Amino acid sequence: MAEDKLVQIFASLDILQEINRVLEYERILRILKRSRMKPSSIMTTIVSLSSLVDVKVNALEEDLQTITYSPARRKQARNS
Repeated sequence: MAEDKLVQIFASLDILQEINRVLEYERILRILKRSRMKPSSIMTTIVSLSSLVDVKVNALEEDLQTITYSPARRKQARNS
């Protein structure tokens, strides 16, 4: 789907590093070997299909607090 531009993939550097690490697991390597694939080729494909994003954890936490504690929810919580 990503190759056909039907979906767009966003990934952070941390996520790409984690995928790269997982591709080196012995069990995964055995599967890849049977399929005649290499972790590096899979990573190349993933990176080429992904848009790199910078994740700001504090911003995400603030967004979650805003959603969780919106004015209407705060008012509702006070009235409970």
